[in-house]
Amino acid sequence: MKMHFDVVIIGAGIMGASLSYYLTKLGLKNIALCEQGIPPGNGATHKSGGFIRIFHENEWYTKRAVESYDTYADWGNKIGGSCGFKKTGFSFITDSTRSDQLRANAKKVNRYCSQVSVLSPDEFQQFQPDFSLEGIGAIVYEPNGGYADPAKTALTFIKQSEKKGMKLLEGVKVERILHHRKKITGIQTNIGSIRADKYVVANNIWANFLLEELGLRLPMFKKSIGLGFIEWDKEKSVSHLTSCIDETIGTYFRIFSNYRLLFGVQMSHSGALLQDRSYLDYGDMQIAKEKLVGRLPLLHKGRVSWEQTKFRFLYK
Repeated sequence: MKMHFDVVIIGAGIMGASLSYYLTKLGLKNIALCEQGIPPGNGATHKSGGFIRIFHENEWYTKRAVESYDTYADWGNKIGGSCGFKKTGFSFITDSTRSDQLRANAKKVNRYCSQVSVLSPDEFQQFQPDFSLEGIGAIVYEPNGGYADPAKTALTFIKQSEKKGMKLLEGVKVERILHHRKKITGIQTNIGSIRADKYVVANNIWANFLLEELGLRLPMFKKSIGLGFIEWDKEKSVSHLTSCIDETIGTYFRIFSNYRLLFGVQMSHSGALLQDRSYLDYGDMQIAKEKLVGRLPLLHKGRVSWEQTKFRFLYK
């Protein structure tokens, strides 16, 4: 197997996969995408909420979201295949102490688009009658928002990249970055060393473990988020529910199927995100369900299930 490339990308989640796509689109073909998991996109990407939204409280994110929205909305023509985009609408809920700030942020967002509006609780309930209004001060709403399938999105990028010559190395774990006299000379993997002209580290939680070899440490902190589901018998569909980030109860949720809801779990009994363990217990899930039922009473008969924690690295 050829073990020298123009570019080696470490990590085939959504970041590495999309980078490989756009590099091949620019004409680069001699690219390797290293992914320790099989199939690709089965790490943090798989456990993402996958929200497609314009509203962010960080202006840089807002600009990027505006630029990328049309790609998701017309994925078949722009990229090919499917990203699983569902236009459910998107809502960001806050309490009365943050209502004025939310309105100011929404006004900034609308400099770049006109998709965002701020609703009162009563206005919101007119088209989302299953929501309890307890503790809600204001809601930012995007009718064109929704979610995509994160793993399907990454895999589509990869398949399109492979058509243009990119080499996917599945099951290849990068163990260390090789260097000599302040110059990177290659990467050591479980199948041997691989060399390239350029290297991109896009492997989320494992990035700093590799970069420490070079004396580098990215200014990031760990945020652990559990992923859970509530499902129930086919008595009432939730297909009409908006995708939502609800900071008043510290979680997010969206439709997973007509009778199943995906949600992020606030992972400690004290209410803070838990940093020191990588699993969910029954108590975590019951607390999460109680909070969700408080917002969506129709979920009270639902059964909870969960997956292990996902880890996100966020810049300080």
